[in-house]
Amino acid sequence: MLTEIDRISVLIAIEHQQRIDDSMCKRVFTYDHAIYNQQFNLCDVNKRQYLHFIPVVTIVIYTGESYWIKPRTLKDRMYIPKVINDKMNDWNGNIMDMKEMDYAKLRCTSNQKIVMTILLSKEEAIVVFTIIRVKELIGYIKKEEKEEISMCTAMREFRAEGEKIGENHGIMIGENRGKD
Repeated sequence: MLTEIDRISVLIAIEHQQRIDDSMCKRVFTYDHAIYNQQFNLCDVNKRQYLHFIPVVTIVIYTGESYWIKPRTLKDRMYIPKVINDKMNDWNGNIMDMKEMDYAKLRCTSNQKIVMTILLSKEEAIVVFTIIRVKELIGYIKKEEKEEISMCTAMREFRAEGEKIGENHGIMIGENRGKD
């Protein structure tokens, strides 16, 4: 997304991760490099000496159930001799684990509310599903052993469970028709 911050154009890219990926910071480096390279290549050859790159900010939003425990920077993936550590460039993966996010830092209250509903206690999840009248999910949440519910995971697992039930029902119908 191209936006303006303090009257300066900035490119912001957001990636959503539900699983921990060991290569995330390298991937962010690759994405950003590709965008800077594209800016350079699209610039007229005679004007490249005057090129001011548009800053690129890539943010990874992680919503998995466990906490992000893998490297968050490119240097975190290396063994670096102390003598060259401060000479090396690093690349921050800007990985934001939603479970660690300080919601108060979000300026927009709508965004605060959205982020806060991603991870709920079991009781809060039951209240949300009661309010939106989804009885099937209430039963599903009540069966959960965990006290903290990832709404993304709960919805995905609930849907998969429903698909499996539908598949089994379809097999049963097919078998019954085959007997006739």
